[in-house]
Amino acid sequence: MHDRNIFKLCPPNYELLARKYHDFRVKCFIGAGGKVCVNFADAESVRLLSQILLIEYFQLNVQLPIGRLVPRVPQRLNYILLVEDLICKNNFDTSNVWGFDIEVDANSFAYAAQNVDRNNLKGRILVEQTEGNSLLKEVMSKGPHKDKKFTFSMCNPPFFDPDEATQKFTVNSAGNTMTNLLVSDRNNPPGKCPPHSATTATRTELSYAGGESAFIIKMLEESVDLSKTFCFFTTMVGKMASLKLLKEELNRRGIRWSVHSLCQGKTTRWVLTWTFLDDFKIE
Repeated sequence: MHDRNIFKLCPPNYELLARKYHDFRVKCFIGAGGKVCVNFADAESVRLLSQILLIEYFQLNVQLPIGRLVPRVPQRLNYILLVEDLICKNNFDTSNVWGFDIEVDANSFAYAAQNVDRNNLKGRILVEQTEGNSLLKEVMSKGPHKDKKFTFSMCNPPFFDPDEATQKFTVNSAGNTMTNLLVSDRNNPPGKCPPHSATTATRTELSYAGGESAFIIKMLEESVDLSKTFCFFTTMVGKMASLKLLKEELNRRGIRWSVHSLCQGKTTRWVLTWTFLDDFKIE
């Protein structure tokens, strides 16, 4: 966990949170030694916890849609702090920093717009929907973004290839969301360690043809045409095999890059950063 991560300095007290938030309390249970515990195998518990952490630690009233991917707040904060480290290391004017984040789910887009409005952040965050398959270029070519200089981009890409998502997730009765196979499921592939936390999401959020590496390579290809628009690009990567392939692609193109690990509990992710600026301190 990042040294400046508030959850490292002040871990959540589930007992206090359960006393304060009734909806969360009914999802908790008493574990060994009388400690209040969270049922991370329940997707609704995970969703409620993320909402509560955002309001308790950051005073952000955020509503997360049911049946959509839920950000693990401590891990996402690690990512944000890493981006902040790069901004500070390169002496950017922090009063004029512009970031760009990518979302792939239309329903989540609507919730994002509502959350920005609910927290009076319209002057600082603009949520815009695109119509084509472009990840970066379409938004940057129109409206208020045209000719604008951005500091960085962020992304948490779809993790799986569609076939892999079908193997690792079960589809709900309505056919519109998928839930991962947990410890208690007998359908977990032999020899594979199952996840310890419930994940419910749409196919769009979970999968992309070719998996995360194909998604990121598409973003990389678009970034070449935006080399003078962004100071640096970043993305989360979930698989070591993807990371290896992406490093090779960046080297083939002669693009400077760096990798940083994000370790949160039993989960490790990586942040891949690349830049077209010769003097950018990327490590």
